[in-house]
Order: sequence, then C-alpha cells, then structure tokens
Amino acid sequence: MNRRNYFLACFVFFIVACSDQESKKFEYRFNEDRMIVRNGEEEHPPYTDGAEILEDNAVPPSTEGISVEEGKLRFETMEAYSNVMKTLINQPYSELDAWEDALGFTSIRRFNENFLANEEETEDMVDELEFDRGRIQDPAFETVLSVNNEIIIEDKGYSFDYTNMDDRVLTIWNYENPDEVIDIIMLDAQKNGANGSAGCGIYLNGLTGKRVSEVHKNFTSKKRITGKKGSSAWFIFASVWASVKYSEKNWLGIWRGKKTNLALQLDQWHFLTYENSIAPGVSMECITNIEKKGNEKKLKHTFDSSTNQGYFGVCEFGRIHHWKESEGYNNDVHTETWQ
Repeated sequence: MNRRNYFLACFVFFIVACSDQESKKFEYRFNEDRMIVRNGEEEHPPYTDGAEILEDNAVPPSTEGISVEEGKLRFETMEAYSNVMKTLINQPYSELDAWEDALGFTSIRRFNENFLANEEETEDMVDELEFDRGRIQDPAFETVLSVNNEIIIEDKGYSFDYTNMDDRVLTIWNYENPDEVIDIIMLDAQKNGANGSAGCGIYLNGLTGKRVSEVHKNFTSKKRITGKKGSSAWFIFASVWASVKYSEKNWLGIWRGKKTNLALQLDQWHFLTYENSIAPGVSMECITNIEKKGNEKKLKHTFDSSTNQGYFGVCEFGRIHHWKESEGYNNDVHTETWQ
C-alpha cells in the first residue's frame, strides 16, 4: 500500500470510529462486552450544562397477550410478558394508571398509592419514607403484580413475599392446580456482586439479589430530599434505577411526600478511567451527562432492565445527583457506588 492510500485508509477508519463512538455514547452501561475495572480516578467539577434529557417511554403500554383472572394478570407466554414489560418501563404514573384501567386491573402499586393518598392524619399514620423502603422500587414491575403480589405467566403462578425486604421469598405454583407448589426461592440467599473481579457492573445471580443506596438532605427540620440508586431482581424481572423524592413533616412529625419540581442527573463528577478487562492495557472512559426532570412526588428513572439476564454494565462509581429544583443544584444529595 502506498503512503497516499495508507493515510486515506487511516482517515476513513478514524471517521468511522468516531461516528460509531458517537452513536453508542450512552450504550456503555448496557453492553456486556464492556466489562471493566476501575484503574484510577481524577477529580473534575460537575457537568451541569448541556445534559442529555432522559425522556419517558414513548411506546404506548401494550395490553397484548394479557387477561385478568381473579384479580391477577395472566400473560399467555413469557415472550408476551417480556414485551409488555419493555413498554411499561419509564412510563409516567398517569400512563400506568390508564393501562390498568384499560385492563380492569388494580396493581399493588396503585393500591399502595391509593392507601397513602387516602390515609387519615392520625398518630397511626405511616411514615412515607419508611413505607417506601418496603415497596418494590421499580414502578413497572410493581404495576404487573396484583394487590396480593401475584402474577401468572403461561402455566405458572408467582407469589412474592417481601414483608422483610432482606429476606424475600418467591413461591412458584401450578396455575392449573394452585395447591401444587413447584418451587420456593429465597431471592436474597445468593448475594449479588460485581462481575468476577471486574469491580464494575452489576451481576445478579439468577436474577436474584439487590443493592440500594439511600441518602437524605434536610433543608430545614421539616423538609427533606431523599436520593436512591440501586439494582433489584425478582427472578422474573431485574432493573437498575435511580430516584429522588421530596418530603415534608406534617403536624404529627411524620414524613410525607409532596409534589414538586425534581431532578436527577447521572454525572461523572468523579471522572474515571477504566481498563478494559477483556483487552488489558486499553483504557476507556465511563462518562455520561444525562438528567431527568419532572413535577412529581417521586421522580424515577430505570436505566436498564431485563426479564432473562442478570448482568448490567453500569459504571461502578457513576455519581447520581438528586435535587429539588427550587433549592438549586448546589443543594443536591448524591449517591456513589451501586451498593
């Protein structure tokens, strides 16, 4: 190859490589081929300008392949279930409510929300922050479970008991004969961890396990922001997510959520360089500048989800900021590693 053609080939390769990198700049956290380890870190100021906006799911929630039987959703096939879950992820709460109405179904999510909305202010009133800790964190999965935390897929029923969130139990039973128990699975028996020695990414054994970080910031003794990030798996569903909630203490001294303008941002405040464990010596940047805003009591975003695999290649140290817009970015709280 002569020198002219060599440089032309290099130029074409450079353009194609840059174009491909640009088109995949937000795929790093979902790509199993990019298992990475932390190699070092360098402090940078937060990037708050020009953030990519995380939108709600634009695909209308699907009702195909679903029936309602004795207050429970039944999915004809596992494929139908997986397809529906994809359309429920990151839907506004109003869309989830409308989807339930169309099916003539009431989920445990809506049951919980109605309970909180209609609860009387007495000394027996529940602390909403504490109540939230005992709930399924992903609204999409909470939406497909009945008020008794059950769902039917093909010829199997799945009943979830998470009275104790650190000792969750799944009972699988025969749809044709509900008294016949097929299996009982302790969802937290195998603790999830990083993928091998990579130290980056989340591996959920058999779609079980969870990790949640929770932080608070009080603006006054009666006003608080709560930021959460985590991963949670329920055997037939797993997700990686973050949320921000604003709460105020009522006259009884009990924390209750209040609707306001909220924001969360996945931002490389700690700008890290990682070494690709598949190709040692090749460093890669784990960067992002994406945010979500909304007028909600609780703002949430699911970064990745699955019904059939348990590896999520998220940055180990991707700091997430959670704040109330009227208080400003400087009054945020932030969660660090995916615990």
